This record gives sequence, C-alpha cells and structure tokens, in this order.
Amino acid sequence: MLLKQQIDDIIRRGLEEDISYGDITSDTLLDAKAYSTAKLIAKEEGMIAGMDVFVRVFQLLDEKGISITVFKKDGDSVAVGDVIAELEGNSIHLLKWERIALN
Repeated sequence: MLLKQQIDDIIRRGLEEDISYGDITSDTLLDAKAYSTAKLIAKEEGMIAGMDVFVRVFQLLDEKGISITVFKKDGDSVAVGDVIAELEGNSIHLLKWERIALN
C-alpha cells in the first residue's frame, strides 16, 4: 500500500506531465465561474481499484472544493453503466484534474 506522501508525489508528477503549461482548451473555452456535475461511469464490467487515489487528486489539487460522492469503493464489482462516483464543482478544475485522476 502506498503512503499518502507517495501518492501525492505521483499526482504532482502527473500534473507536471499533463498540464505543466496549462490547459488551453479548458482555460479558453469555459467561463472561470462555470459549475458542472460529472459522473464517473463504468464502461466495462470489472472491479474498482484506486478510488483513494482518484479522490486524492481533487483534494490535493483543488483549492476551490470539488465535491465528490463515491458510490463504489475498492474491491466492489461494477457492471457497464454503473455510476462509480459523482463530482460537482468548478468546470475548469473538473476537466483539468479528471485526466490525472483517471490515469
């Protein structure tokens, strides 16, 4: 099991790799005050792994407070179409951090 500091280091490296120069699409096309809801939906049958890391990305990177409701935890089975989690908050932040969280 990874320690919190190790997880945070991995997340920061992912951020540097993915959007070290910003996210021109989100920053340009979306209003800075836009608010969205997003659902993490299973595309295949399987088992959940890594939810703690997924949630930690938003806790670590989002000073504005993305709200996350987790419906499936590590070890839970999922079927196609199951909602794994729902997120609400600033649209730009949701789009920037989701790529890192999913990776």
